[in-house]
Amino acid sequence: SSVPGSSPSGAACSTSQGPDSKGQEAMANSQSSSSSSGSKLKHHIVEALAVAALEAAQLPKAPGLEVQEARLKGAILMEDMLATAQDFAHNACNPSRHGYDHYLRLCSGACQIMEVASVSLGIPADHLMLAIVGMGFAVMAGHDKVKLSFIAPIRDGRFDGQAVGNLGAVRHLTLYMGGGRSLGACALDLSTRLRQREWDLADILNDDGDRIFMNIRSLPIFEGAQAVIEPINTNFGPSKNVRNICEMFADQEHPRQWTLWMGIRHDWSGSALAQSVRDVLWGLATNPLKKCC
Repeated sequence: SSVPGSSPSGAACSTSQGPDSKGQEAMANSQSSSSSSGSKLKHHIVEALAVAALEAAQLPKAPGLEVQEARLKGAILMEDMLATAQDFAHNACNPSRHGYDHYLRLCSGACQIMEVASVSLGIPADHLMLAIVGMGFAVMAGHDKVKLSFIAPIRDGRFDGQAVGNLGAVRHLTLYMGGGRSLGACALDLSTRLRQREWDLADILNDDGDRIFMNIRSLPIFEGAQAVIEPINTNFGPSKNVRNICEMFADQEHPRQWTLWMGIRHDWSGSALAQSVRDVLWGLATNPLKKCC
């Protein structure tokens, strides 16, 4: 019989949808469970193949946490004074002074000049970046030496390159630029000392914050892939206080673009430092025999 107020066909249609909808729902649930079990099976197969491949390759373990624990223990117990020890004293006693933010961006043309200087002097890009900033500050300030602090990767041990962990540590050195030394000689001297690991831990007795601190983050090179770094927001100004003359992040956003984010002490000029960095970079590329000071 039909429902009052509806057509017979409508009543028939409404009564015939019940069993079909249940059947469709059952079929959908069956398909969903089968696809889920199929994906789980594929996952287990892929995992088994990956485990078998690792066993066949016989790769050494990557003990990142073990390495970090050993370095922390060595620093606390004073068992390793320089090679891999963590620097606990960096910025521990420096007074905090008022500062402000300044940004310097090296675009395509400046990066091409960096490439010319890097190739002609035989210096890696990250070494050259540390050199031009440190030498630029010394030239701007009229000093014959500059104290540099930086983040070193500290991955010289066996299998350290495969370890997953934060193995970087702060290291310090002083670059002498007096005595009529040329720009190229100072840059080569700095690069040689970095290669030979001729650096020190923090000297809290003689460190009064008159340093340039840098964290250089260049683009890693991969085969068949390219790293992507988040663009630097140059409108961001969080540096209210600093513990060094200049504290800087140098980020390579693109193969031919660097952005230097500086927190500078209030009694120093970021614009003057940027101009001095440009002059040193140009001198290294065009006239590396020019005297520093």
